[in-house]
Amino acid sequence: MSHTEIGMRVAGAWLAAASVLLIVTFLGHGPIHPDLGQQMKDISHGMSRWVIVHWIAAVSLSLFAGASLVVLTTGSRLIESWWALSAWALLPVGALWTMTTAVAEATVVANAATANDVARFEAWWAFAEGNANGFMALCLAVAVIAANETRSDQVGRGGRRHRRLRRLAARHVVRRRAGRTVLGRLVDRDESLDAVVRAWPGACRIRHSHRSSRTLARVIRHRIIRH
Repeated sequence: MSHTEIGMRVAGAWLAAASVLLIVTFLGHGPIHPDLGQQMKDISHGMSRWVIVHWIAAVSLSLFAGASLVVLTTGSRLIESWWALSAWALLPVGALWTMTTAVAEATVVANAATANDVARFEAWWAFAEGNANGFMALCLAVAVIAANETRSDQVGRGGRRHRRLRRLAARHVVRRRAGRTVLGRLVDRDESLDAVVRAWPGACRIRHSHRSSRTLARVIRHRIIRH
């Protein structure tokens, strides 16, 4: 197994785990109250859930960052275009920015809410809100990567279909040429009816309407040339 294949398998596993953990984070986080005082109360009342959810988010975002770095070092087809390469480079930046938000909210913000320290809570809450803008970069990178994969899949299907049609056309040309050559020789040599049938089994369907092997061979050759 090549280095690229190993890297893609590792990155795929990390991305899958990160996606599952991020879904768990969204389900357990809950809405943010616009009033900071009420938000402090909500955090202090559900301290354990708040801390656990944000640590899960931190792990998920770390996996996103690690997976993107693995993809960038594998040299796979995922980074062949400049926009895909830019998206994979932007992904760890957005993930790390948002991860600092999750860590801050799981530690300093949670402790300030429990201690009812309004000044410290407001300061670190503002810090967390600023770094949370990295989630927009993360979403933009994921959208570009998904669009690039959709485009690559469509191009790949079209290419595979084109190659299949070319193979079928080549086989048809070979068969027509072989049919012309073999049946032409049969006509020239006036071979027997059994030889004509062996050359092209499809002659069995029309052999009963043509008794002469010479006539039958000419009919078969005409059909091959026409179709």
